Amino acid sequence: MGIVVADVEDKGLPAAMYALLAHGMLYSTLSAYSRATPVKALSFLNMELRHIVREQVSLTMFLGELDPRNHTFKYARAGHERPMAFDSAGHWLLGEARTQGQPLNVFDDPDFDTGFFSFPPGGTVLLFTDGIADETDPDDQMYGHASIARAIIQNPELPAQALCDLVMEDLELHRDGTPQYDDYTLVAIKRKNQ
Repeated sequence: MGIVVADVEDKGLPAAMYALLAHGMLYSTLSAYSRATPVKALSFLNMELRHIVREQVSLTMFLGELDPRNHTFKYARAGHERPMAFDSAGHWLLGEARTQGQPLNVFDDPDFDTGFFSFPPGGTVLLFTDGIADETDPDDQMYGHASIARAIIQNPELPAQALCDLVMEDLELHRDGTPQYDDYTLVAIKRKNQ
């Protein structure tokens, strides 16, 4: 099962059109190279974007591959926010990141961050865009990664949708009426505690 979260650097209709183009190209890439690893798929997509899109509009992307039979998760990310992954006891499942990874459509041969972990019973993976972590309150304090991690660690029993709802409610409390600066994308993946 593939999971994709991406974010275009720009806003408005041009950014939406670019995201739609990248989505179609990723779908074509994954259809043509069904056995491609996440890092290979991002490499193919970057090559196509560099060939077709003349403007240097960057796109961050996380591409994960969940194997529900073996309970493993591997991913590659192109300059995108690092996922958060915890077991049911709140232990971090990821090692140190080798790199932040470089966005798509900027370099001919970008460096991507890759990762792999076993997805234990009761485990949680949370994917998000920078708009969530970077959102500020009236005192210009960011919501931050620690707030996102705290929601997962303190609520290991919550199903995926309830966890997303909790993070969004907490984010709204943090904003405290401050206008929303960026768009939000939040995806939670939970493994049943069996």
